[in-house]
Amino acid sequence: MKKLNFTSKSSIVFCCLMWFVLIANAQNVIKGTVKDSKGLPIAGAPVKVKGATVATITDNDGNFSLSVKTLDKAVLTISSIGYDDATVEITSASTSYNVVLKEAGSSLAGVVVTANNSRRSQMELPISVATFGQTKLSNLKFNSNADILRTVPGISAEGGGGDVASNIFVRGLPSGGQYQFTPLQIDGMPVISTMGLNSSAADVYYRNDLGINNIEFVRGGSSTLYGAGSVAGIINYTSKVGSNTSKTIIETEVATPGKTKFDFNTGGAITENSLFYNLSGTYRYDEGPVVTGLPSNGYQLRGNLKKVLNDGSLTFYFQYIDDKAQFFLPYPLTANRTRPVGYDGVTINTLQTSDVVLLSAKTPNGIYQSQANNGVLTKGGYFMLDFQKEFGKGWKFNAKVRSARYQHQFNFFGTDGSGINPATQANFLKVIAPSAVSGTYTFANDNAPLSSSALVLQNNITDRIRPLTELSTLITLNKAFQTGKVEHNITFGAFGARTEAGDLNIQFRYLSEFKDRPRLLNLSYTDAASTVTKFTNNGVVSLPGYTNKTISSKKKAFYVSDEAKIGKLRLDAGFRIESITGDGSIEKTATAKNADGINVAWGTGAFDRFSVSTSDWALALAANYAVAKNVFGYVNYSKGYFFPELRGVSVKYTSGIAAYPKYQPEKINQYEAGVKLNLTKLTFTLAYFSENLNDRLQVNYLNVNGSVQEISKYVNTKSSGIESSFDWTFAKHLHLTGSVTSQQATYTKDETTPANEGKWVERQPRFMYDAGIYYNNQSFDISFSNNYAGKRYGNASNAVALDPYSISRLSAGYNFMLDKQTSLRISGGVFNVFNSEGITEGNPRAGDTQSNTGDYFVGRPILPRATYLRATLSF
Repeated sequence: MKKLNFTSKSSIVFCCLMWFVLIANAQNVIKGTVKDSKGLPIAGAPVKVKGATVATITDNDGNFSLSVKTLDKAVLTISSIGYDDATVEITSASTSYNVVLKEAGSSLAGVVVTANNSRRSQMELPISVATFGQTKLSNLKFNSNADILRTVPGISAEGGGGDVASNIFVRGLPSGGQYQFTPLQIDGMPVISTMGLNSSAADVYYRNDLGINNIEFVRGGSSTLYGAGSVAGIINYTSKVGSNTSKTIIETEVATPGKTKFDFNTGGAITENSLFYNLSGTYRYDEGPVVTGLPSNGYQLRGNLKKVLNDGSLTFYFQYIDDKAQFFLPYPLTANRTRPVGYDGVTINTLQTSDVVLLSAKTPNGIYQSQANNGVLTKGGYFMLDFQKEFGKGWKFNAKVRSARYQHQFNFFGTDGSGINPATQANFLKVIAPSAVSGTYTFANDNAPLSSSALVLQNNITDRIRPLTELSTLITLNKAFQTGKVEHNITFGAFGARTEAGDLNIQFRYLSEFKDRPRLLNLSYTDAASTVTKFTNNGVVSLPGYTNKTISSKKKAFYVSDEAKIGKLRLDAGFRIESITGDGSIEKTATAKNADGINVAWGTGAFDRFSVSTSDWALALAANYAVAKNVFGYVNYSKGYFFPELRGVSVKYTSGIAAYPKYQPEKINQYEAGVKLNLTKLTFTLAYFSENLNDRLQVNYLNVNGSVQEISKYVNTKSSGIESSFDWTFAKHLHLTGSVTSQQATYTKDETTPANEGKWVERQPRFMYDAGIYYNNQSFDISFSNNYAGKRYGNASNAVALDPYSISRLSAGYNFMLDKQTSLRISGGVFNVFNSEGITEGNPRAGDTQSNTGDYFVGRPILPRATYLRATLSF
């Protein structure tokens, strides 16, 4: 065999070529660590080379390592859900890069996943966006979603009702509250796809817990296109998912006047890099926020399992809730709109009472027992599957299916339908029995006589039994590609849902003393002929109201959108078409006296039915331009629609089938233009907005002839205003943050009351702001914030002016590092620091007839001052 001769010219050339190939293919290994602002490692964070296919994820200790061919202009992008993206310019392979990710919401660099298809930062989006991370959520959460959402620019949130059913008003739009124009989503799917089958709000079906990673609120513009669609914006809660690093948080909270709460979240890997889990839960027992003798208590469990697939994932989400919460409606205040004082000298904070427990009355179908002690009861849950797949060449596919089933009640104490305010015993007797010569008032539970100085009040309890089932699905197909200098991200989407909800309403009218947590009364009177009449039986005056409905809806929507980028210019365009079908059964009623002589309104067993359907289309156009490196300008326009609430559809009993009023889409046109600034120590946004809403089917529940009835009418409105937000770090660890909205919102049409045209839209503040100062050095933090709602009106006639009010909050905490992976946080705070008694609304049952005259004003104050203390262990 011939030996190789390494001294030959050919061998020398060969060796030189091999050496050149090795040099050409040499890799530069880039190493580093990714941590959060507290110095804790972030596991599972994607680390990518910008403009290349090279990528990796951080390990359990936050470390990463990847190879690149060249360091010339190499830039790493690091991202993680709940944090702002970070970019790092690579200058040397010998340097270890330590990257700190800031929590989402601390700048405009955070990636937004709601109402868009490509991972774009807030700066790059041509719409208004607000994002809250875990730290801010921890400081804001206390009573309800209103405590969180009232800090969002452009939102006025009323939480005077307690834990649930917050009234959310989006800038400029008329609403009875709830979430009418702002769908509430969890992990990209709506809690309820069709609002308005009954009047229960979306937030009754879940509770905030430590499993929430962040919240995004996308307002207007393209939010009308995606998923369930929305004309005003989408509120999306994103859940935590597990990673290779096991993390657990356990939190205990105690708060005045009598709240104990326990929360936990735990997540990690079942199989490293393959199968992950996250589980969260919350339990609370609460005598408040206003002590009624009817405590709120219950629990919720939520979680997810995520399986990582080749170029994709399959995630299973679930929730189970069994909880009841008290709900507070307006009640008679003094003429000066302060809480009144009872005859016992005690301030009246509530007219709700445990005396109603086991309250019952005879009906044509036997004895009915009130469910008032359950308050707002929700029992049930949902499961959801989320499949994501990347096919290569820019194609992405996502399919979600969600099934929910809840047993739900919304029982409440309400203002009386008879219009009788608190009265002396003698005056009350004159009203209900003018011919009576004498009357005797005794307590219903022990027959003891009522003090002669006590005032009495006729009030209502309404039981609402509202089971709900829903099946919904969302499918999207994305294609990213480039044509010339234009980068496209096109999405084709389809959304469908079937929702069914019951709405059985049974009303008790009862008699009580007028004092805090009153006791029920019996009244009997004698006329001139010495005939004795019992006005009440066990405190019950009558059962004056009964309605029973079952309503279902079917929705189908298809949409297409393109997110294009041409250098510094980004252009968005999208189109959506949607149809809805609504079917309803309404039981007929009749009134008769039962065996005890009590008037009872009850169902006859005969039903009228309706079926309605309609469809409409939406268009969204938007542009965003990078004026400078840190300055972006944007403009957007959307033509949208809102399907009227099906509960507002009544039936003409003469025909039994004809629907009235006409079921047709409500039309809305929105415009917005603004600028976004993102500097190292300052973020700032400024925007002008304009909205026109036509053919709005407004549904009101009003007192008519002593009972509550649904009254519907068509209205048009217009609004415009200016909105701004900022976050300024003016010293080390110290920053100011705030937002302000100034608007003009008026009626341009009122079908039944033309005199309301030109009047201000009720419960919409002319001016509102939220501002706070925050100090956080990662060990100690303290903050003070103030939320201000300006002058509003309680009704469309503007006869009732509601004064401005503020809610101030103070919070502080200290983190003790027990070891490198374990921390203990002790925190506390005060809600409504100055114990403001601002009025959020007047009497919604009086409508335009409420005025400022009389001895009493029916209104709902904000919740009183409360303090809390928390201990949070993270490991």
